Amino acid sequence: MSTQVTADQHTLYRTDLHPSECDFERLIFPHTLLMLGQNAAEKDIELCPSLGREALEAQEIKWMISSVSYYLTGLRPVKGSQVLSETWSPGIKGINFLRSHLIFSERREATQLVAHGSSRWFLVDRDSRKPLRPYEVVSEEDYKAYCAPDRGLSFRTLRIKPSKTATLYQQDFAIGYSLLDDNYHLNNVNYISLAMDCLWSYFASRDLPLIDYQVREIHCNYVAEVRAGQTLTLSLKQAEANQPSSHACLFQGQDIDFSSQAPTQSWELTGHQKIEDKLDLAFRALIVLEEKS
Repeated sequence: MSTQVTADQHTLYRTDLHPSECDFERLIFPHTLLMLGQNAAEKDIELCPSLGREALEAQEIKWMISSVSYYLTGLRPVKGSQVLSETWSPGIKGINFLRSHLIFSERREATQLVAHGSSRWFLVDRDSRKPLRPYEVVSEEDYKAYCAPDRGLSFRTLRIKPSKTATLYQQDFAIGYSLLDDNYHLNNVNYISLAMDCLWSYFASRDLPLIDYQVREIHCNYVAEVRAGQTLTLSLKQAEANQPSSHACLFQGQDIDFSSQAPTQSWELTGHQKIEDKLDLAFRALIVLEEKS
């Protein structure tokens, strides 16, 4: 495993794909892509000293995520292969630090591109959870020296519009210790893994072969923290067809189209946490499946 900084201020994180990061077909789990992107981001943010882990901990400040979107090409790395995660911060919008992601299989080439994505993050006071304005924490000069504005790459997270279709399936998940991160809440990647588990359970309950599909888009809007000991109730709906998407990106002068080549299904998953017999919205996810050829 190694990390290096490329000439254009991007961090490239290279790692072997482990068995726990793959499914029963020995192919990468969809949520593993987000985990790899997050791992690279943790390396990258250390290049801006005032936003690194030690600097923020000294001020009792934490990172929180507000949204993430990934578009997949259909290429899926296999267990034991190498995966390259490239990331950089293209700027700030409102209170959100923007982050861009590229995931490759084996080599940093257009033909090996697995996914492109974007995420939005903000800073909070550790104890009060009050959001902080970016330039209350980092100087504008330091951040502009660190960030790398996109050139020809347009990444935006999707704001998910709630579907008005009927709920087809519900499943409860007990949130345990192994699902938490160092914020003592459900890790943002595990929101996606639980959403995939719920979708899998629905397909299994209907004797539908989920193995005949592959994930082409993953979107998640994070609303509230979920703690250990709480129950997360996931509700599954068929998403309406009016969700805007960005199906192309430009890499090394080459247009890469992420549009599906076969029929797709879009599924909305809404998570509510149970607190004293009351359900509070925790997140909303959208997962687009493509039929395998």
